[in-house]
Amino acid sequence: MKKIIPMQITTIQQLDDWMTTNCYNEYTFGVGNRKLVEGNGIKKTNDGFIWYYTERGQEQDLQYFETEQQIVEFAFKKINGCITALSHMVGFIKDTEDKFEENALLAELEKRNIKFSKDQIPYKVSDTRIRVFVFGCDINQCLDLKETYYPKAFR
Repeated sequence: MKKIIPMQITTIQQLDDWMTTNCYNEYTFGVGNRKLVEGNGIKKTNDGFIWYYTERGQEQDLQYFETEQQIVEFAFKKINGCITALSHMVGFIKDTEDKFEENALLAELEKRNIKFSKDQIPYKVSDTRIRVFVFGCDINQCLDLKETYYPKAFR
C-alpha cells in the first residue's frame, strides 16, 4: 500500500485527523479518540507519553517519550501505510457451496473498480466465514455493500 506523506504532524489530534482524512480503520491504533480494542496506542502520563500494546485486556508499555511531538513522529512511522490499519471489512459471509453471496459481493467490487482481499476463517464448529476487505477511502464507495454483506450482529 502506498504511504501517504502529510504536512507536518506534531500533535496527537493532528495525527488522528490525518488518519480520519485518509480513512484509516478507527479500531487499529489507539490515537486520539479512536476505539482501540487490541493493538498499539498512545497514552499520556504525568511524565510524557507512552507507546503501548494491548491484547486481551493486558497492556504492555513499549516505549516512553518526553514530548508529544516525539511520540507522534514515532507513531506516524508505524501507522503510515500499515495495511491492517487501512483495511475495512465489507463482507462477513457464511461459506456455502453455491458461493452466491460471495460472488455477488466480489462482482460488485470489481464493477466499481475497488481493490479487495479476502480470506476464510473458522467461525464455529462446521461453520467457516469469508471475510472481504477494502482499503483506505475505497470504503466510502461501498458502504451500501457493507450494510448488505457484513451483518450488524458481527460489527
